[in-house]
Formats: sequence, C-alpha cells, structure tokens
Amino acid sequence: MDLTQVQGNLLIESIRLAAEAGLVRERDVAVDGTKVRAAASKHRAMSYARMTEREEALAAEVDQYLAEVEAADAADDAEHGENDRGWTAPPDLADAQKRLATIRAAKARVEAEARERAEAKQAERKAAAEAAGKPAPEPPKDPPTPDPKAQ
Repeated sequence: MDLTQVQGNLLIESIRLAAEAGLVRERDVAVDGTKVRAAASKHRAMSYARMTEREEALAAEVDQYLAEVEAADAADDAEHGENDRGWTAPPDLADAQKRLATIRAAKARVEAEARERAEAKQAERKAAAEAAGKPAPEPPKDPPTPDPKAQ
C-alpha cells in the first residue's frame, strides 16, 4: 500500500470518527492545503522536453482525480441524495490545473519562438537564393520543433 492510500484511508477514518462524535457532517468536510514559501532557481526551470513530460503527467493526474471525485460524488448522491451546493475543485486540484495551464502556456511560447526562428531562417535562405539567382528553397514539410533543452 503506497503513502497516498495510507493518507486517504487515514483521512476517511478521521472523518468517520469526527462524524460519529458529532463534530462534523460528512458532506461538509474539506481538505486544507498548506502553502510554503519558495524561491525560484535554475534547478526548477523546465526544459521543453521536461515540460512535455510534466504536461502529460499533470493532465493524467487531473483526469484521474476528477474521475475519483465524480465517482465519490455519485456514490455520495446515491447514499444521501443530491444537494444543491454543487461541486467545487479542492485547492490541490486547482493548483494542479494551474500548473498544467502554466506549463502549456510556457510550452506554447517555446514553440512560437521555434516557429519564428524557422520562419526567419527560411526568409534568409529565400533572400540568399534570390541574390544568387536561384529558385527559392521549399519550406520544410514538418513544423519546427523546439530544442528539447530550450527553457
């Protein structure tokens, strides 16, 4: 059993004990996230290759978490009936979605820079060919890809 399962089981047992003691109602329990001050460093910067890996991992994490929440919500609705409050994303999911959006935006910027460099290089080749009296070179068939180490 991994640490996440142990933590999840511990949380469930704590909620059940608190509900039995009349301290909380099971439908009103929320998980709190702790914020820690941190400083950016070159070791936290992401290369394009790492952005791609993290994007896939975070997208999978968000999808898995949403599926678990939807299943738990459906089971809760079946047991207790539907409520009017609706579902709101917990802080840790909101953070994961924010990180995913940030990574996707950074990745898009790196890809745009690669396209701009490729277009500039193509324009230089075209100008050089025209100056030499040769036909313009064909543009590359594949879209430009960023250097995997680009940050």
